[in-house]
Amino acid sequence: MRWTARAQLLRAMASGRVGYALYQALQVRIGDCAQPSFWLQRWQKQIGFAQTLQAHGCGIEGRVLVEVGTGWVPSVPIGFWLCGASRVHTYDLNPHFLPAVLSQQLHWLAEHESRVLELWGDLVAPDLLRERVQRVRALADAPVEFLREAGIALHAPGDAARTQLPPESVDIHYSNNVFEHIPEPVLVDILGEARRVLRPAGIAIHHVDPSDHFAHTDPSISNVNFLQFSQAQWDRLAGNRLAYHNRMREPAITRLFQQSGLQLIDSRHDTDPKALYALRAGLPLAPEFRALTPEVLARMNLVYVCRKG
Repeated sequence: MRWTARAQLLRAMASGRVGYALYQALQVRIGDCAQPSFWLQRWQKQIGFAQTLQAHGCGIEGRVLVEVGTGWVPSVPIGFWLCGASRVHTYDLNPHFLPAVLSQQLHWLAEHESRVLELWGDLVAPDLLRERVQRVRALADAPVEFLREAGIALHAPGDAARTQLPPESVDIHYSNNVFEHIPEPVLVDILGEARRVLRPAGIAIHHVDPSDHFAHTDPSISNVNFLQFSQAQWDRLAGNRLAYHNRMREPAITRLFQQSGLQLIDSRHDTDPKALYALRAGLPLAPEFRALTPEVLARMNLVYVCRKG
Protein backbone atom coordinates (compact mmCIF):
# COMPACT_ATOMS: atom_id res chain seq x y z
CA MET A 1 0.00 0.00 0.00
CA ARG A 2 1.25 3.46 -0.85
CA TRP A 3 2.29 5.29 2.27
CA THR A 4 -0.07 8.21 1.66
CA ALA A 5 -3.09 5.88 1.49
CA ARG A 6 -1.97 4.10 4.65
CA ALA A 7 -1.55 7.43 6.44
CA GLN A 8 -5.09 8.45 5.48
CA LEU A 9 -6.48 5.10 6.60
CA LEU A 10 -4.75 5.24 9.99
CA ARG A 11 -5.89 8.81 10.53
CA ALA A 12 -9.50 7.77 9.85
CA MET A 13 -9.33 4.75 12.16
CA ALA A 14 -7.76 6.79 14.96
CA SER A 15 -10.56 9.34 14.95
CA GLY A 16 -13.22 7.48 16.95
CA ARG A 17 -14.31 4.30 18.74
CA VAL A 18 -15.70 2.64 15.63
CA GLY A 19 -12.53 3.28 13.66
CA TYR A 20 -10.34 2.03 16.48
CA ALA A 21 -12.49 -1.11 16.88
CA LEU A 22 -12.03 -1.75 13.16
CA TYR A 23 -8.29 -1.27 13.56
CA GLN A 24 -8.20 -3.87 16.35
CA ALA A 25 -10.29 -6.32 14.30
CA LEU A 26 -7.99 -5.95 11.31
CA GLN A 27 -4.96 -6.63 13.50
CA VAL A 28 -6.51 -9.93 14.65
CA ARG A 29 -7.47 -11.03 11.13
CA ILE A 30 -4.70 -9.77 8.86
CA GLY A 31 -2.25 -7.80 10.97
CA ASP A 32 1.43 -8.65 11.30
CA CYS A 33 0.96 -9.20 15.03
CA ALA A 34 -1.07 -12.35 14.33
CA GLN A 35 1.75 -13.95 12.30
CA PRO A 36 4.38 -16.32 13.76
CA SER A 37 7.05 -14.43 11.81
CA PHE A 38 6.15 -11.31 13.82
CA TRP A 39 6.42 -13.19 17.13
CA LEU A 40 9.74 -14.72 16.14
CA GLN A 41 11.08 -11.29 15.26
CA ARG A 42 10.06 -10.00 18.70
CA TRP A 43 11.54 -13.01 20.44
CA GLN A 44 14.81 -12.67 18.53
CA LYS A 45 14.96 -9.08 19.78
CA GLN A 46 14.28 -10.26 23.35
CA ILE A 47 17.02 -12.87 23.06
CA GLY A 48 19.38 -10.14 21.88
CA PHE A 49 18.39 -8.03 24.88
CA ALA A 50 19.05 -10.96 27.23
CA GLN A 51 22.45 -11.61 25.66
CA THR A 52 23.41 -7.93 26.01
CA LEU A 53 22.23 -7.91 29.62
CA GLN A 54 24.27 -11.02 30.38
CA ALA A 55 27.31 -9.42 28.76
CA HIS A 56 26.92 -6.59 31.26
CA GLY A 57 26.64 -9.00 34.19
CA CYS A 58 22.86 -9.03 34.51
CA GLY A 59 21.14 -12.41 34.28
CA ILE A 60 17.38 -12.77 33.87
CA GLU A 61 16.38 -15.52 36.28
CA GLY A 62 14.50 -14.15 39.29
CA ARG A 63 14.58 -10.57 38.01
CA VAL A 64 11.81 -7.96 38.02
CA LEU A 65 11.42 -6.03 34.76
CA VAL A 66 9.49 -3.04 33.44
CA GLU A 67 8.55 -2.80 29.77
CA VAL A 68 7.60 0.50 28.13
CA GLY A 69 5.05 -0.16 25.36
CA THR A 70 3.15 -3.45 25.39
CA GLY A 71 1.59 -3.25 21.95
CA TRP A 72 -0.90 -5.90 20.82
CA VAL A 73 0.71 -8.92 22.48
CA PRO A 74 3.26 -9.01 25.32
CA SER A 75 5.69 -11.11 23.27
CA VAL A 76 8.89 -9.72 24.77
CA PRO A 77 7.67 -10.18 28.38
CA ILE A 78 6.86 -13.81 27.53
CA GLY A 79 10.42 -14.23 26.25
CA PHE A 80 11.82 -12.85 29.49
CA TRP A 81 9.49 -15.11 31.48
CA LEU A 82 10.79 -18.10 29.52
CA CYS A 83 14.28 -16.93 30.58
CA GLY A 84 13.24 -17.15 34.23
CA ALA A 85 12.05 -13.63 35.06
CA SER A 86 9.92 -13.58 38.19
CA ARG A 87 7.84 -10.51 37.32
CA VAL A 88 7.35 -8.27 34.28
CA HIS A 89 5.32 -5.06 34.48
CA THR A 90 4.36 -3.88 30.99
CA TYR A 91 2.85 -0.44 30.37
CA ASP A 92 0.99 1.03 27.40
CA LEU A 93 -1.16 4.17 27.25
CA ASN A 94 -3.25 2.48 24.55
CA PRO A 95 -5.32 -0.65 25.30
CA HIS A 96 -4.09 -2.46 22.18
CA PHE A 97 -3.93 -5.87 23.90
CA LEU A 98 -5.48 -8.71 21.85
CA PRO A 99 -6.13 -11.83 23.98
CA ALA A 100 -7.06 -13.94 20.93
CA VAL A 101 -3.68 -13.27 19.34
CA LEU A 102 -1.92 -14.05 22.61
CA SER A 103 -3.72 -17.40 22.69
CA GLN A 104 -2.48 -18.12 19.16
CA GLN A 105 1.03 -17.26 20.26
CA LEU A 106 0.83 -19.53 23.29
CA HIS A 107 -0.40 -22.42 21.14
CA TRP A 108 2.56 -21.88 18.80
CA LEU A 109 4.99 -22.09 21.72
CA ALA A 110 3.29 -25.22 23.05
CA GLU A 111 3.39 -26.92 19.66
CA HIS A 112 7.01 -26.02 18.87
CA GLU A 113 8.86 -27.05 22.01
CA SER A 114 11.97 -28.07 20.07
CA ARG A 115 12.10 -24.60 18.46
CA VAL A 116 11.68 -22.98 21.87
CA LEU A 117 14.60 -25.03 23.21
CA GLU A 118 16.65 -24.01 20.18
CA LEU A 119 15.86 -20.30 20.58
CA TRP A 120 16.32 -19.92 24.34
CA GLY A 121 18.47 -22.95 25.14
CA ASP A 122 21.70 -20.94 25.53
CA LEU A 123 20.06 -18.58 28.04
CA VAL A 124 17.99 -20.88 30.24
CA ALA A 125 18.55 -24.18 32.02
CA PRO A 126 16.75 -26.84 29.93
CA ASP A 127 14.67 -28.13 32.87
CA LEU A 128 13.36 -24.64 33.66
CA LEU A 129 12.59 -23.97 30.01
CA ARG A 130 10.70 -27.27 29.60
CA GLU A 131 8.75 -26.60 32.80
CA ARG A 132 7.70 -23.20 31.50
CA VAL A 133 6.66 -24.62 28.14
CA GLN A 134 4.45 -27.09 30.05
CA ARG A 135 2.79 -24.16 31.81
CA VAL A 136 2.22 -22.48 28.46
CA ARG A 137 0.63 -25.67 27.11
CA ALA A 138 -1.73 -25.89 30.08
CA LEU A 139 -2.95 -22.30 29.74
CA ALA A 140 -2.84 -21.67 25.99
CA ASP A 141 -6.63 -21.33 25.86
CA ALA A 142 -6.71 -19.00 28.88
CA PRO A 143 -4.40 -16.12 27.91
CA VAL A 144 -5.39 -13.74 30.71
CA GLU A 145 -4.93 -16.47 33.32
CA PHE A 146 -1.57 -17.29 31.74
CA LEU A 147 -0.38 -13.70 32.20
CA ARG A 148 -1.41 -13.83 35.85
CA GLU A 149 0.31 -17.19 36.44
CA ALA A 150 3.45 -16.01 34.60
CA GLY A 151 3.71 -12.85 36.69
CA ILE A 152 3.22 -10.60 33.65
CA ALA A 153 1.30 -7.57 34.90
CA LEU A 154 -0.42 -5.79 32.02
CA HIS A 155 -0.99 -2.08 32.68
CA ALA A 156 -2.95 -0.97 29.61
CA PRO A 157 -3.92 1.75 29.78
CA GLY A 158 -0.99 2.55 32.03
CA ASP A 159 1.61 5.29 32.23
CA ALA A 160 5.27 4.26 32.15
CA ALA A 161 6.18 7.73 33.40
CA ARG A 162 4.14 7.09 36.57
CA THR A 163 4.30 3.37 37.26
CA GLN A 164 3.18 3.50 40.93
CA LEU A 165 5.90 0.93 41.66
CA PRO A 166 7.98 1.28 44.83
CA PRO A 167 11.38 2.97 44.56
CA GLU A 168 14.31 0.68 43.74
CA SER A 169 12.07 -2.34 43.10
CA VAL A 170 13.05 -3.16 39.50
CA ASP A 171 16.14 -4.84 38.04
CA ILE A 172 15.69 -4.16 34.31
CA HIS A 173 13.88 -1.38 32.42
CA TYR A 174 13.47 -1.81 28.66
CA SER A 175 11.59 -0.96 25.49
CA ASN A 176 11.54 -2.30 21.95
CA ASN A 177 10.77 0.13 19.11
CA VAL A 178 8.63 2.35 21.33
CA PHE A 179 10.56 5.53 22.20
CA GLU A 180 10.13 6.86 18.65
CA HIS A 181 6.35 6.94 19.25
CA ILE A 182 6.55 9.12 22.37
CA PRO A 183 7.00 12.92 22.56
CA GLU A 184 10.40 14.00 23.86
CA PRO A 185 9.13 15.62 27.12
CA VAL A 186 7.36 12.37 28.02
CA LEU A 187 10.55 10.39 27.29
CA VAL A 188 12.35 12.59 29.83
CA ASP A 189 9.71 11.65 32.40
CA ILE A 190 9.89 7.93 31.51
CA LEU A 191 13.67 7.86 31.99
CA GLY A 192 13.26 9.77 35.25
CA GLU A 193 10.82 7.10 36.39
CA ALA A 194 13.31 4.42 35.32
CA ARG A 195 15.94 6.07 37.51
CA ARG A 196 13.48 6.06 40.44
CA VAL A 197 12.34 2.43 40.20
CA LEU A 198 15.64 0.78 39.26
CA ARG A 199 17.60 -0.86 42.03
CA PRO A 200 21.23 0.20 42.56
CA ALA A 201 23.18 -1.27 39.62
CA GLY A 202 19.90 -1.91 37.76
CA ILE A 203 20.06 -1.76 33.97
CA ALA A 204 17.97 -0.06 31.30
CA ILE A 205 18.13 -1.28 27.70
CA HIS A 206 16.20 0.41 24.90
CA HIS A 207 15.99 -0.19 21.16
CA VAL A 208 14.80 2.84 19.18
CA ASP A 209 13.71 2.77 15.54
CA PRO A 210 14.00 6.31 14.08
CA SER A 211 12.95 5.19 10.59
CA ASP A 212 9.87 6.36 8.72
CA HIS A 213 7.54 3.47 9.59
CA PHE A 214 5.54 3.96 6.40
CA ALA A 215 8.64 2.76 4.55
CA HIS A 216 8.20 -0.64 6.21
CA THR A 217 5.22 -1.34 3.93
CA ASP A 218 5.94 0.96 0.97
CA PRO A 219 9.22 0.05 -0.76
CA SER A 220 8.98 3.10 -2.99
CA ILE A 221 10.18 5.36 -0.16
CA SER A 222 13.22 5.29 2.10
CA ASN A 223 13.45 5.25 5.89
CA VAL A 224 14.09 9.02 5.88
CA ASN A 225 11.20 10.01 3.61
CA PHE A 226 9.34 11.81 6.40
CA LEU A 227 12.24 14.19 7.05
CA GLN A 228 11.14 16.29 4.07
CA PHE A 229 8.03 17.49 5.91
CA SER A 230 7.81 20.33 8.42
CA GLN A 231 6.38 19.48 11.82
CA ALA A 232 3.05 21.08 10.93
CA GLN A 233 2.85 19.08 7.69
CA TRP A 234 3.76 15.84 9.43
CA ASP A 235 1.20 16.43 12.18
CA ARG A 236 -1.50 16.71 9.53
CA LEU A 237 -0.33 13.50 7.86
CA ALA A 238 0.43 11.31 10.86
CA GLY A 239 -0.26 13.20 14.07
CA ASN A 240 -2.56 10.57 15.58
CA ARG A 241 -2.22 7.76 18.12
CA LEU A 242 -1.94 5.07 15.44
CA ALA A 243 0.82 6.70 13.37
CA TYR A 244 2.62 9.18 15.65
CA HIS A 245 6.40 9.34 15.30
CA ASN A 246 8.51 11.98 17.04
CA ARG A 247 11.13 11.89 14.20
CA MET A 248 13.97 12.45 16.70
CA ARG A 249 17.36 11.72 15.18
CA GLU A 250 20.24 9.86 16.79
CA PRO A 251 22.10 12.85 18.33
CA ALA A 252 18.96 14.06 20.14
CA ILE A 253 18.09 10.57 21.36
CA THR A 254 21.65 10.02 22.59
CA ARG A 255 21.53 13.33 24.49
CA LEU A 256 18.28 12.20 26.07
CA PHE A 257 20.01 9.19 27.60
CA GLN A 258 23.15 11.13 28.51
CA GLN A 259 21.06 13.66 30.43
CA SER A 260 18.73 11.10 32.05
CA GLY A 261 20.70 10.70 35.27
CA LEU A 262 21.48 7.12 34.26
CA GLN A 263 25.00 6.11 33.27
CA LEU A 264 25.17 5.35 29.53
CA ILE A 265 27.48 2.33 29.31
CA ASP A 266 26.85 1.15 25.73
CA SER A 267 25.28 2.53 22.55
CA ARG A 268 25.34 1.48 18.92
CA HIS A 269 23.61 2.02 15.60
CA ASP A 270 23.54 0.93 11.97
CA THR A 271 23.71 3.10 8.86
CA ASP A 272 20.89 2.52 6.36
CA PRO A 273 22.42 2.50 2.85
CA LYS A 274 19.12 3.20 1.05
CA ALA A 275 18.44 6.19 3.31
CA LEU A 276 21.99 7.45 2.89
CA TYR A 277 21.68 7.22 -0.88
CA ALA A 278 18.38 9.15 -0.85
CA LEU A 279 19.88 11.89 1.28
CA ARG A 280 23.04 12.21 -0.82
CA ALA A 281 20.89 12.25 -3.97
CA GLY A 282 19.16 15.38 -2.74
CA LEU A 283 16.06 14.36 -0.76
CA PRO A 284 14.62 17.75 0.25
CA LEU A 285 14.73 18.26 4.00
CA ALA A 286 12.54 20.29 6.33
CA PRO A 287 14.50 23.13 8.00
CA GLU A 288 14.74 21.32 11.35
CA PHE A 289 16.84 18.53 9.82
CA ARG A 290 19.15 20.49 7.51
CA ALA A 291 21.92 21.01 10.08
CA LEU A 292 22.59 17.26 10.26
CA THR A 293 24.74 15.40 7.73
CA PRO A 294 23.34 12.56 5.60
CA GLU A 295 25.53 10.14 7.56
CA VAL A 296 23.89 11.20 10.83
CA LEU A 297 20.35 11.27 9.47
CA ALA A 298 20.73 7.73 8.09
CA ARG A 299 21.56 6.20 11.48
CA MET A 300 19.03 3.47 12.38
CA ASN A 301 18.56 0.60 14.84
CA LEU A 302 19.68 2.55 17.88
CA VAL A 303 20.50 0.57 21.02
CA TYR A 304 21.20 2.14 24.42
CA VAL A 305 22.28 0.41 27.61
CA CYS A 306 22.34 2.39 30.86
CA ARG A 307 23.15 1.49 34.45
CA LYS A 308 21.82 3.15 37.52
CA GLY A 309 24.81 4.79 39.16
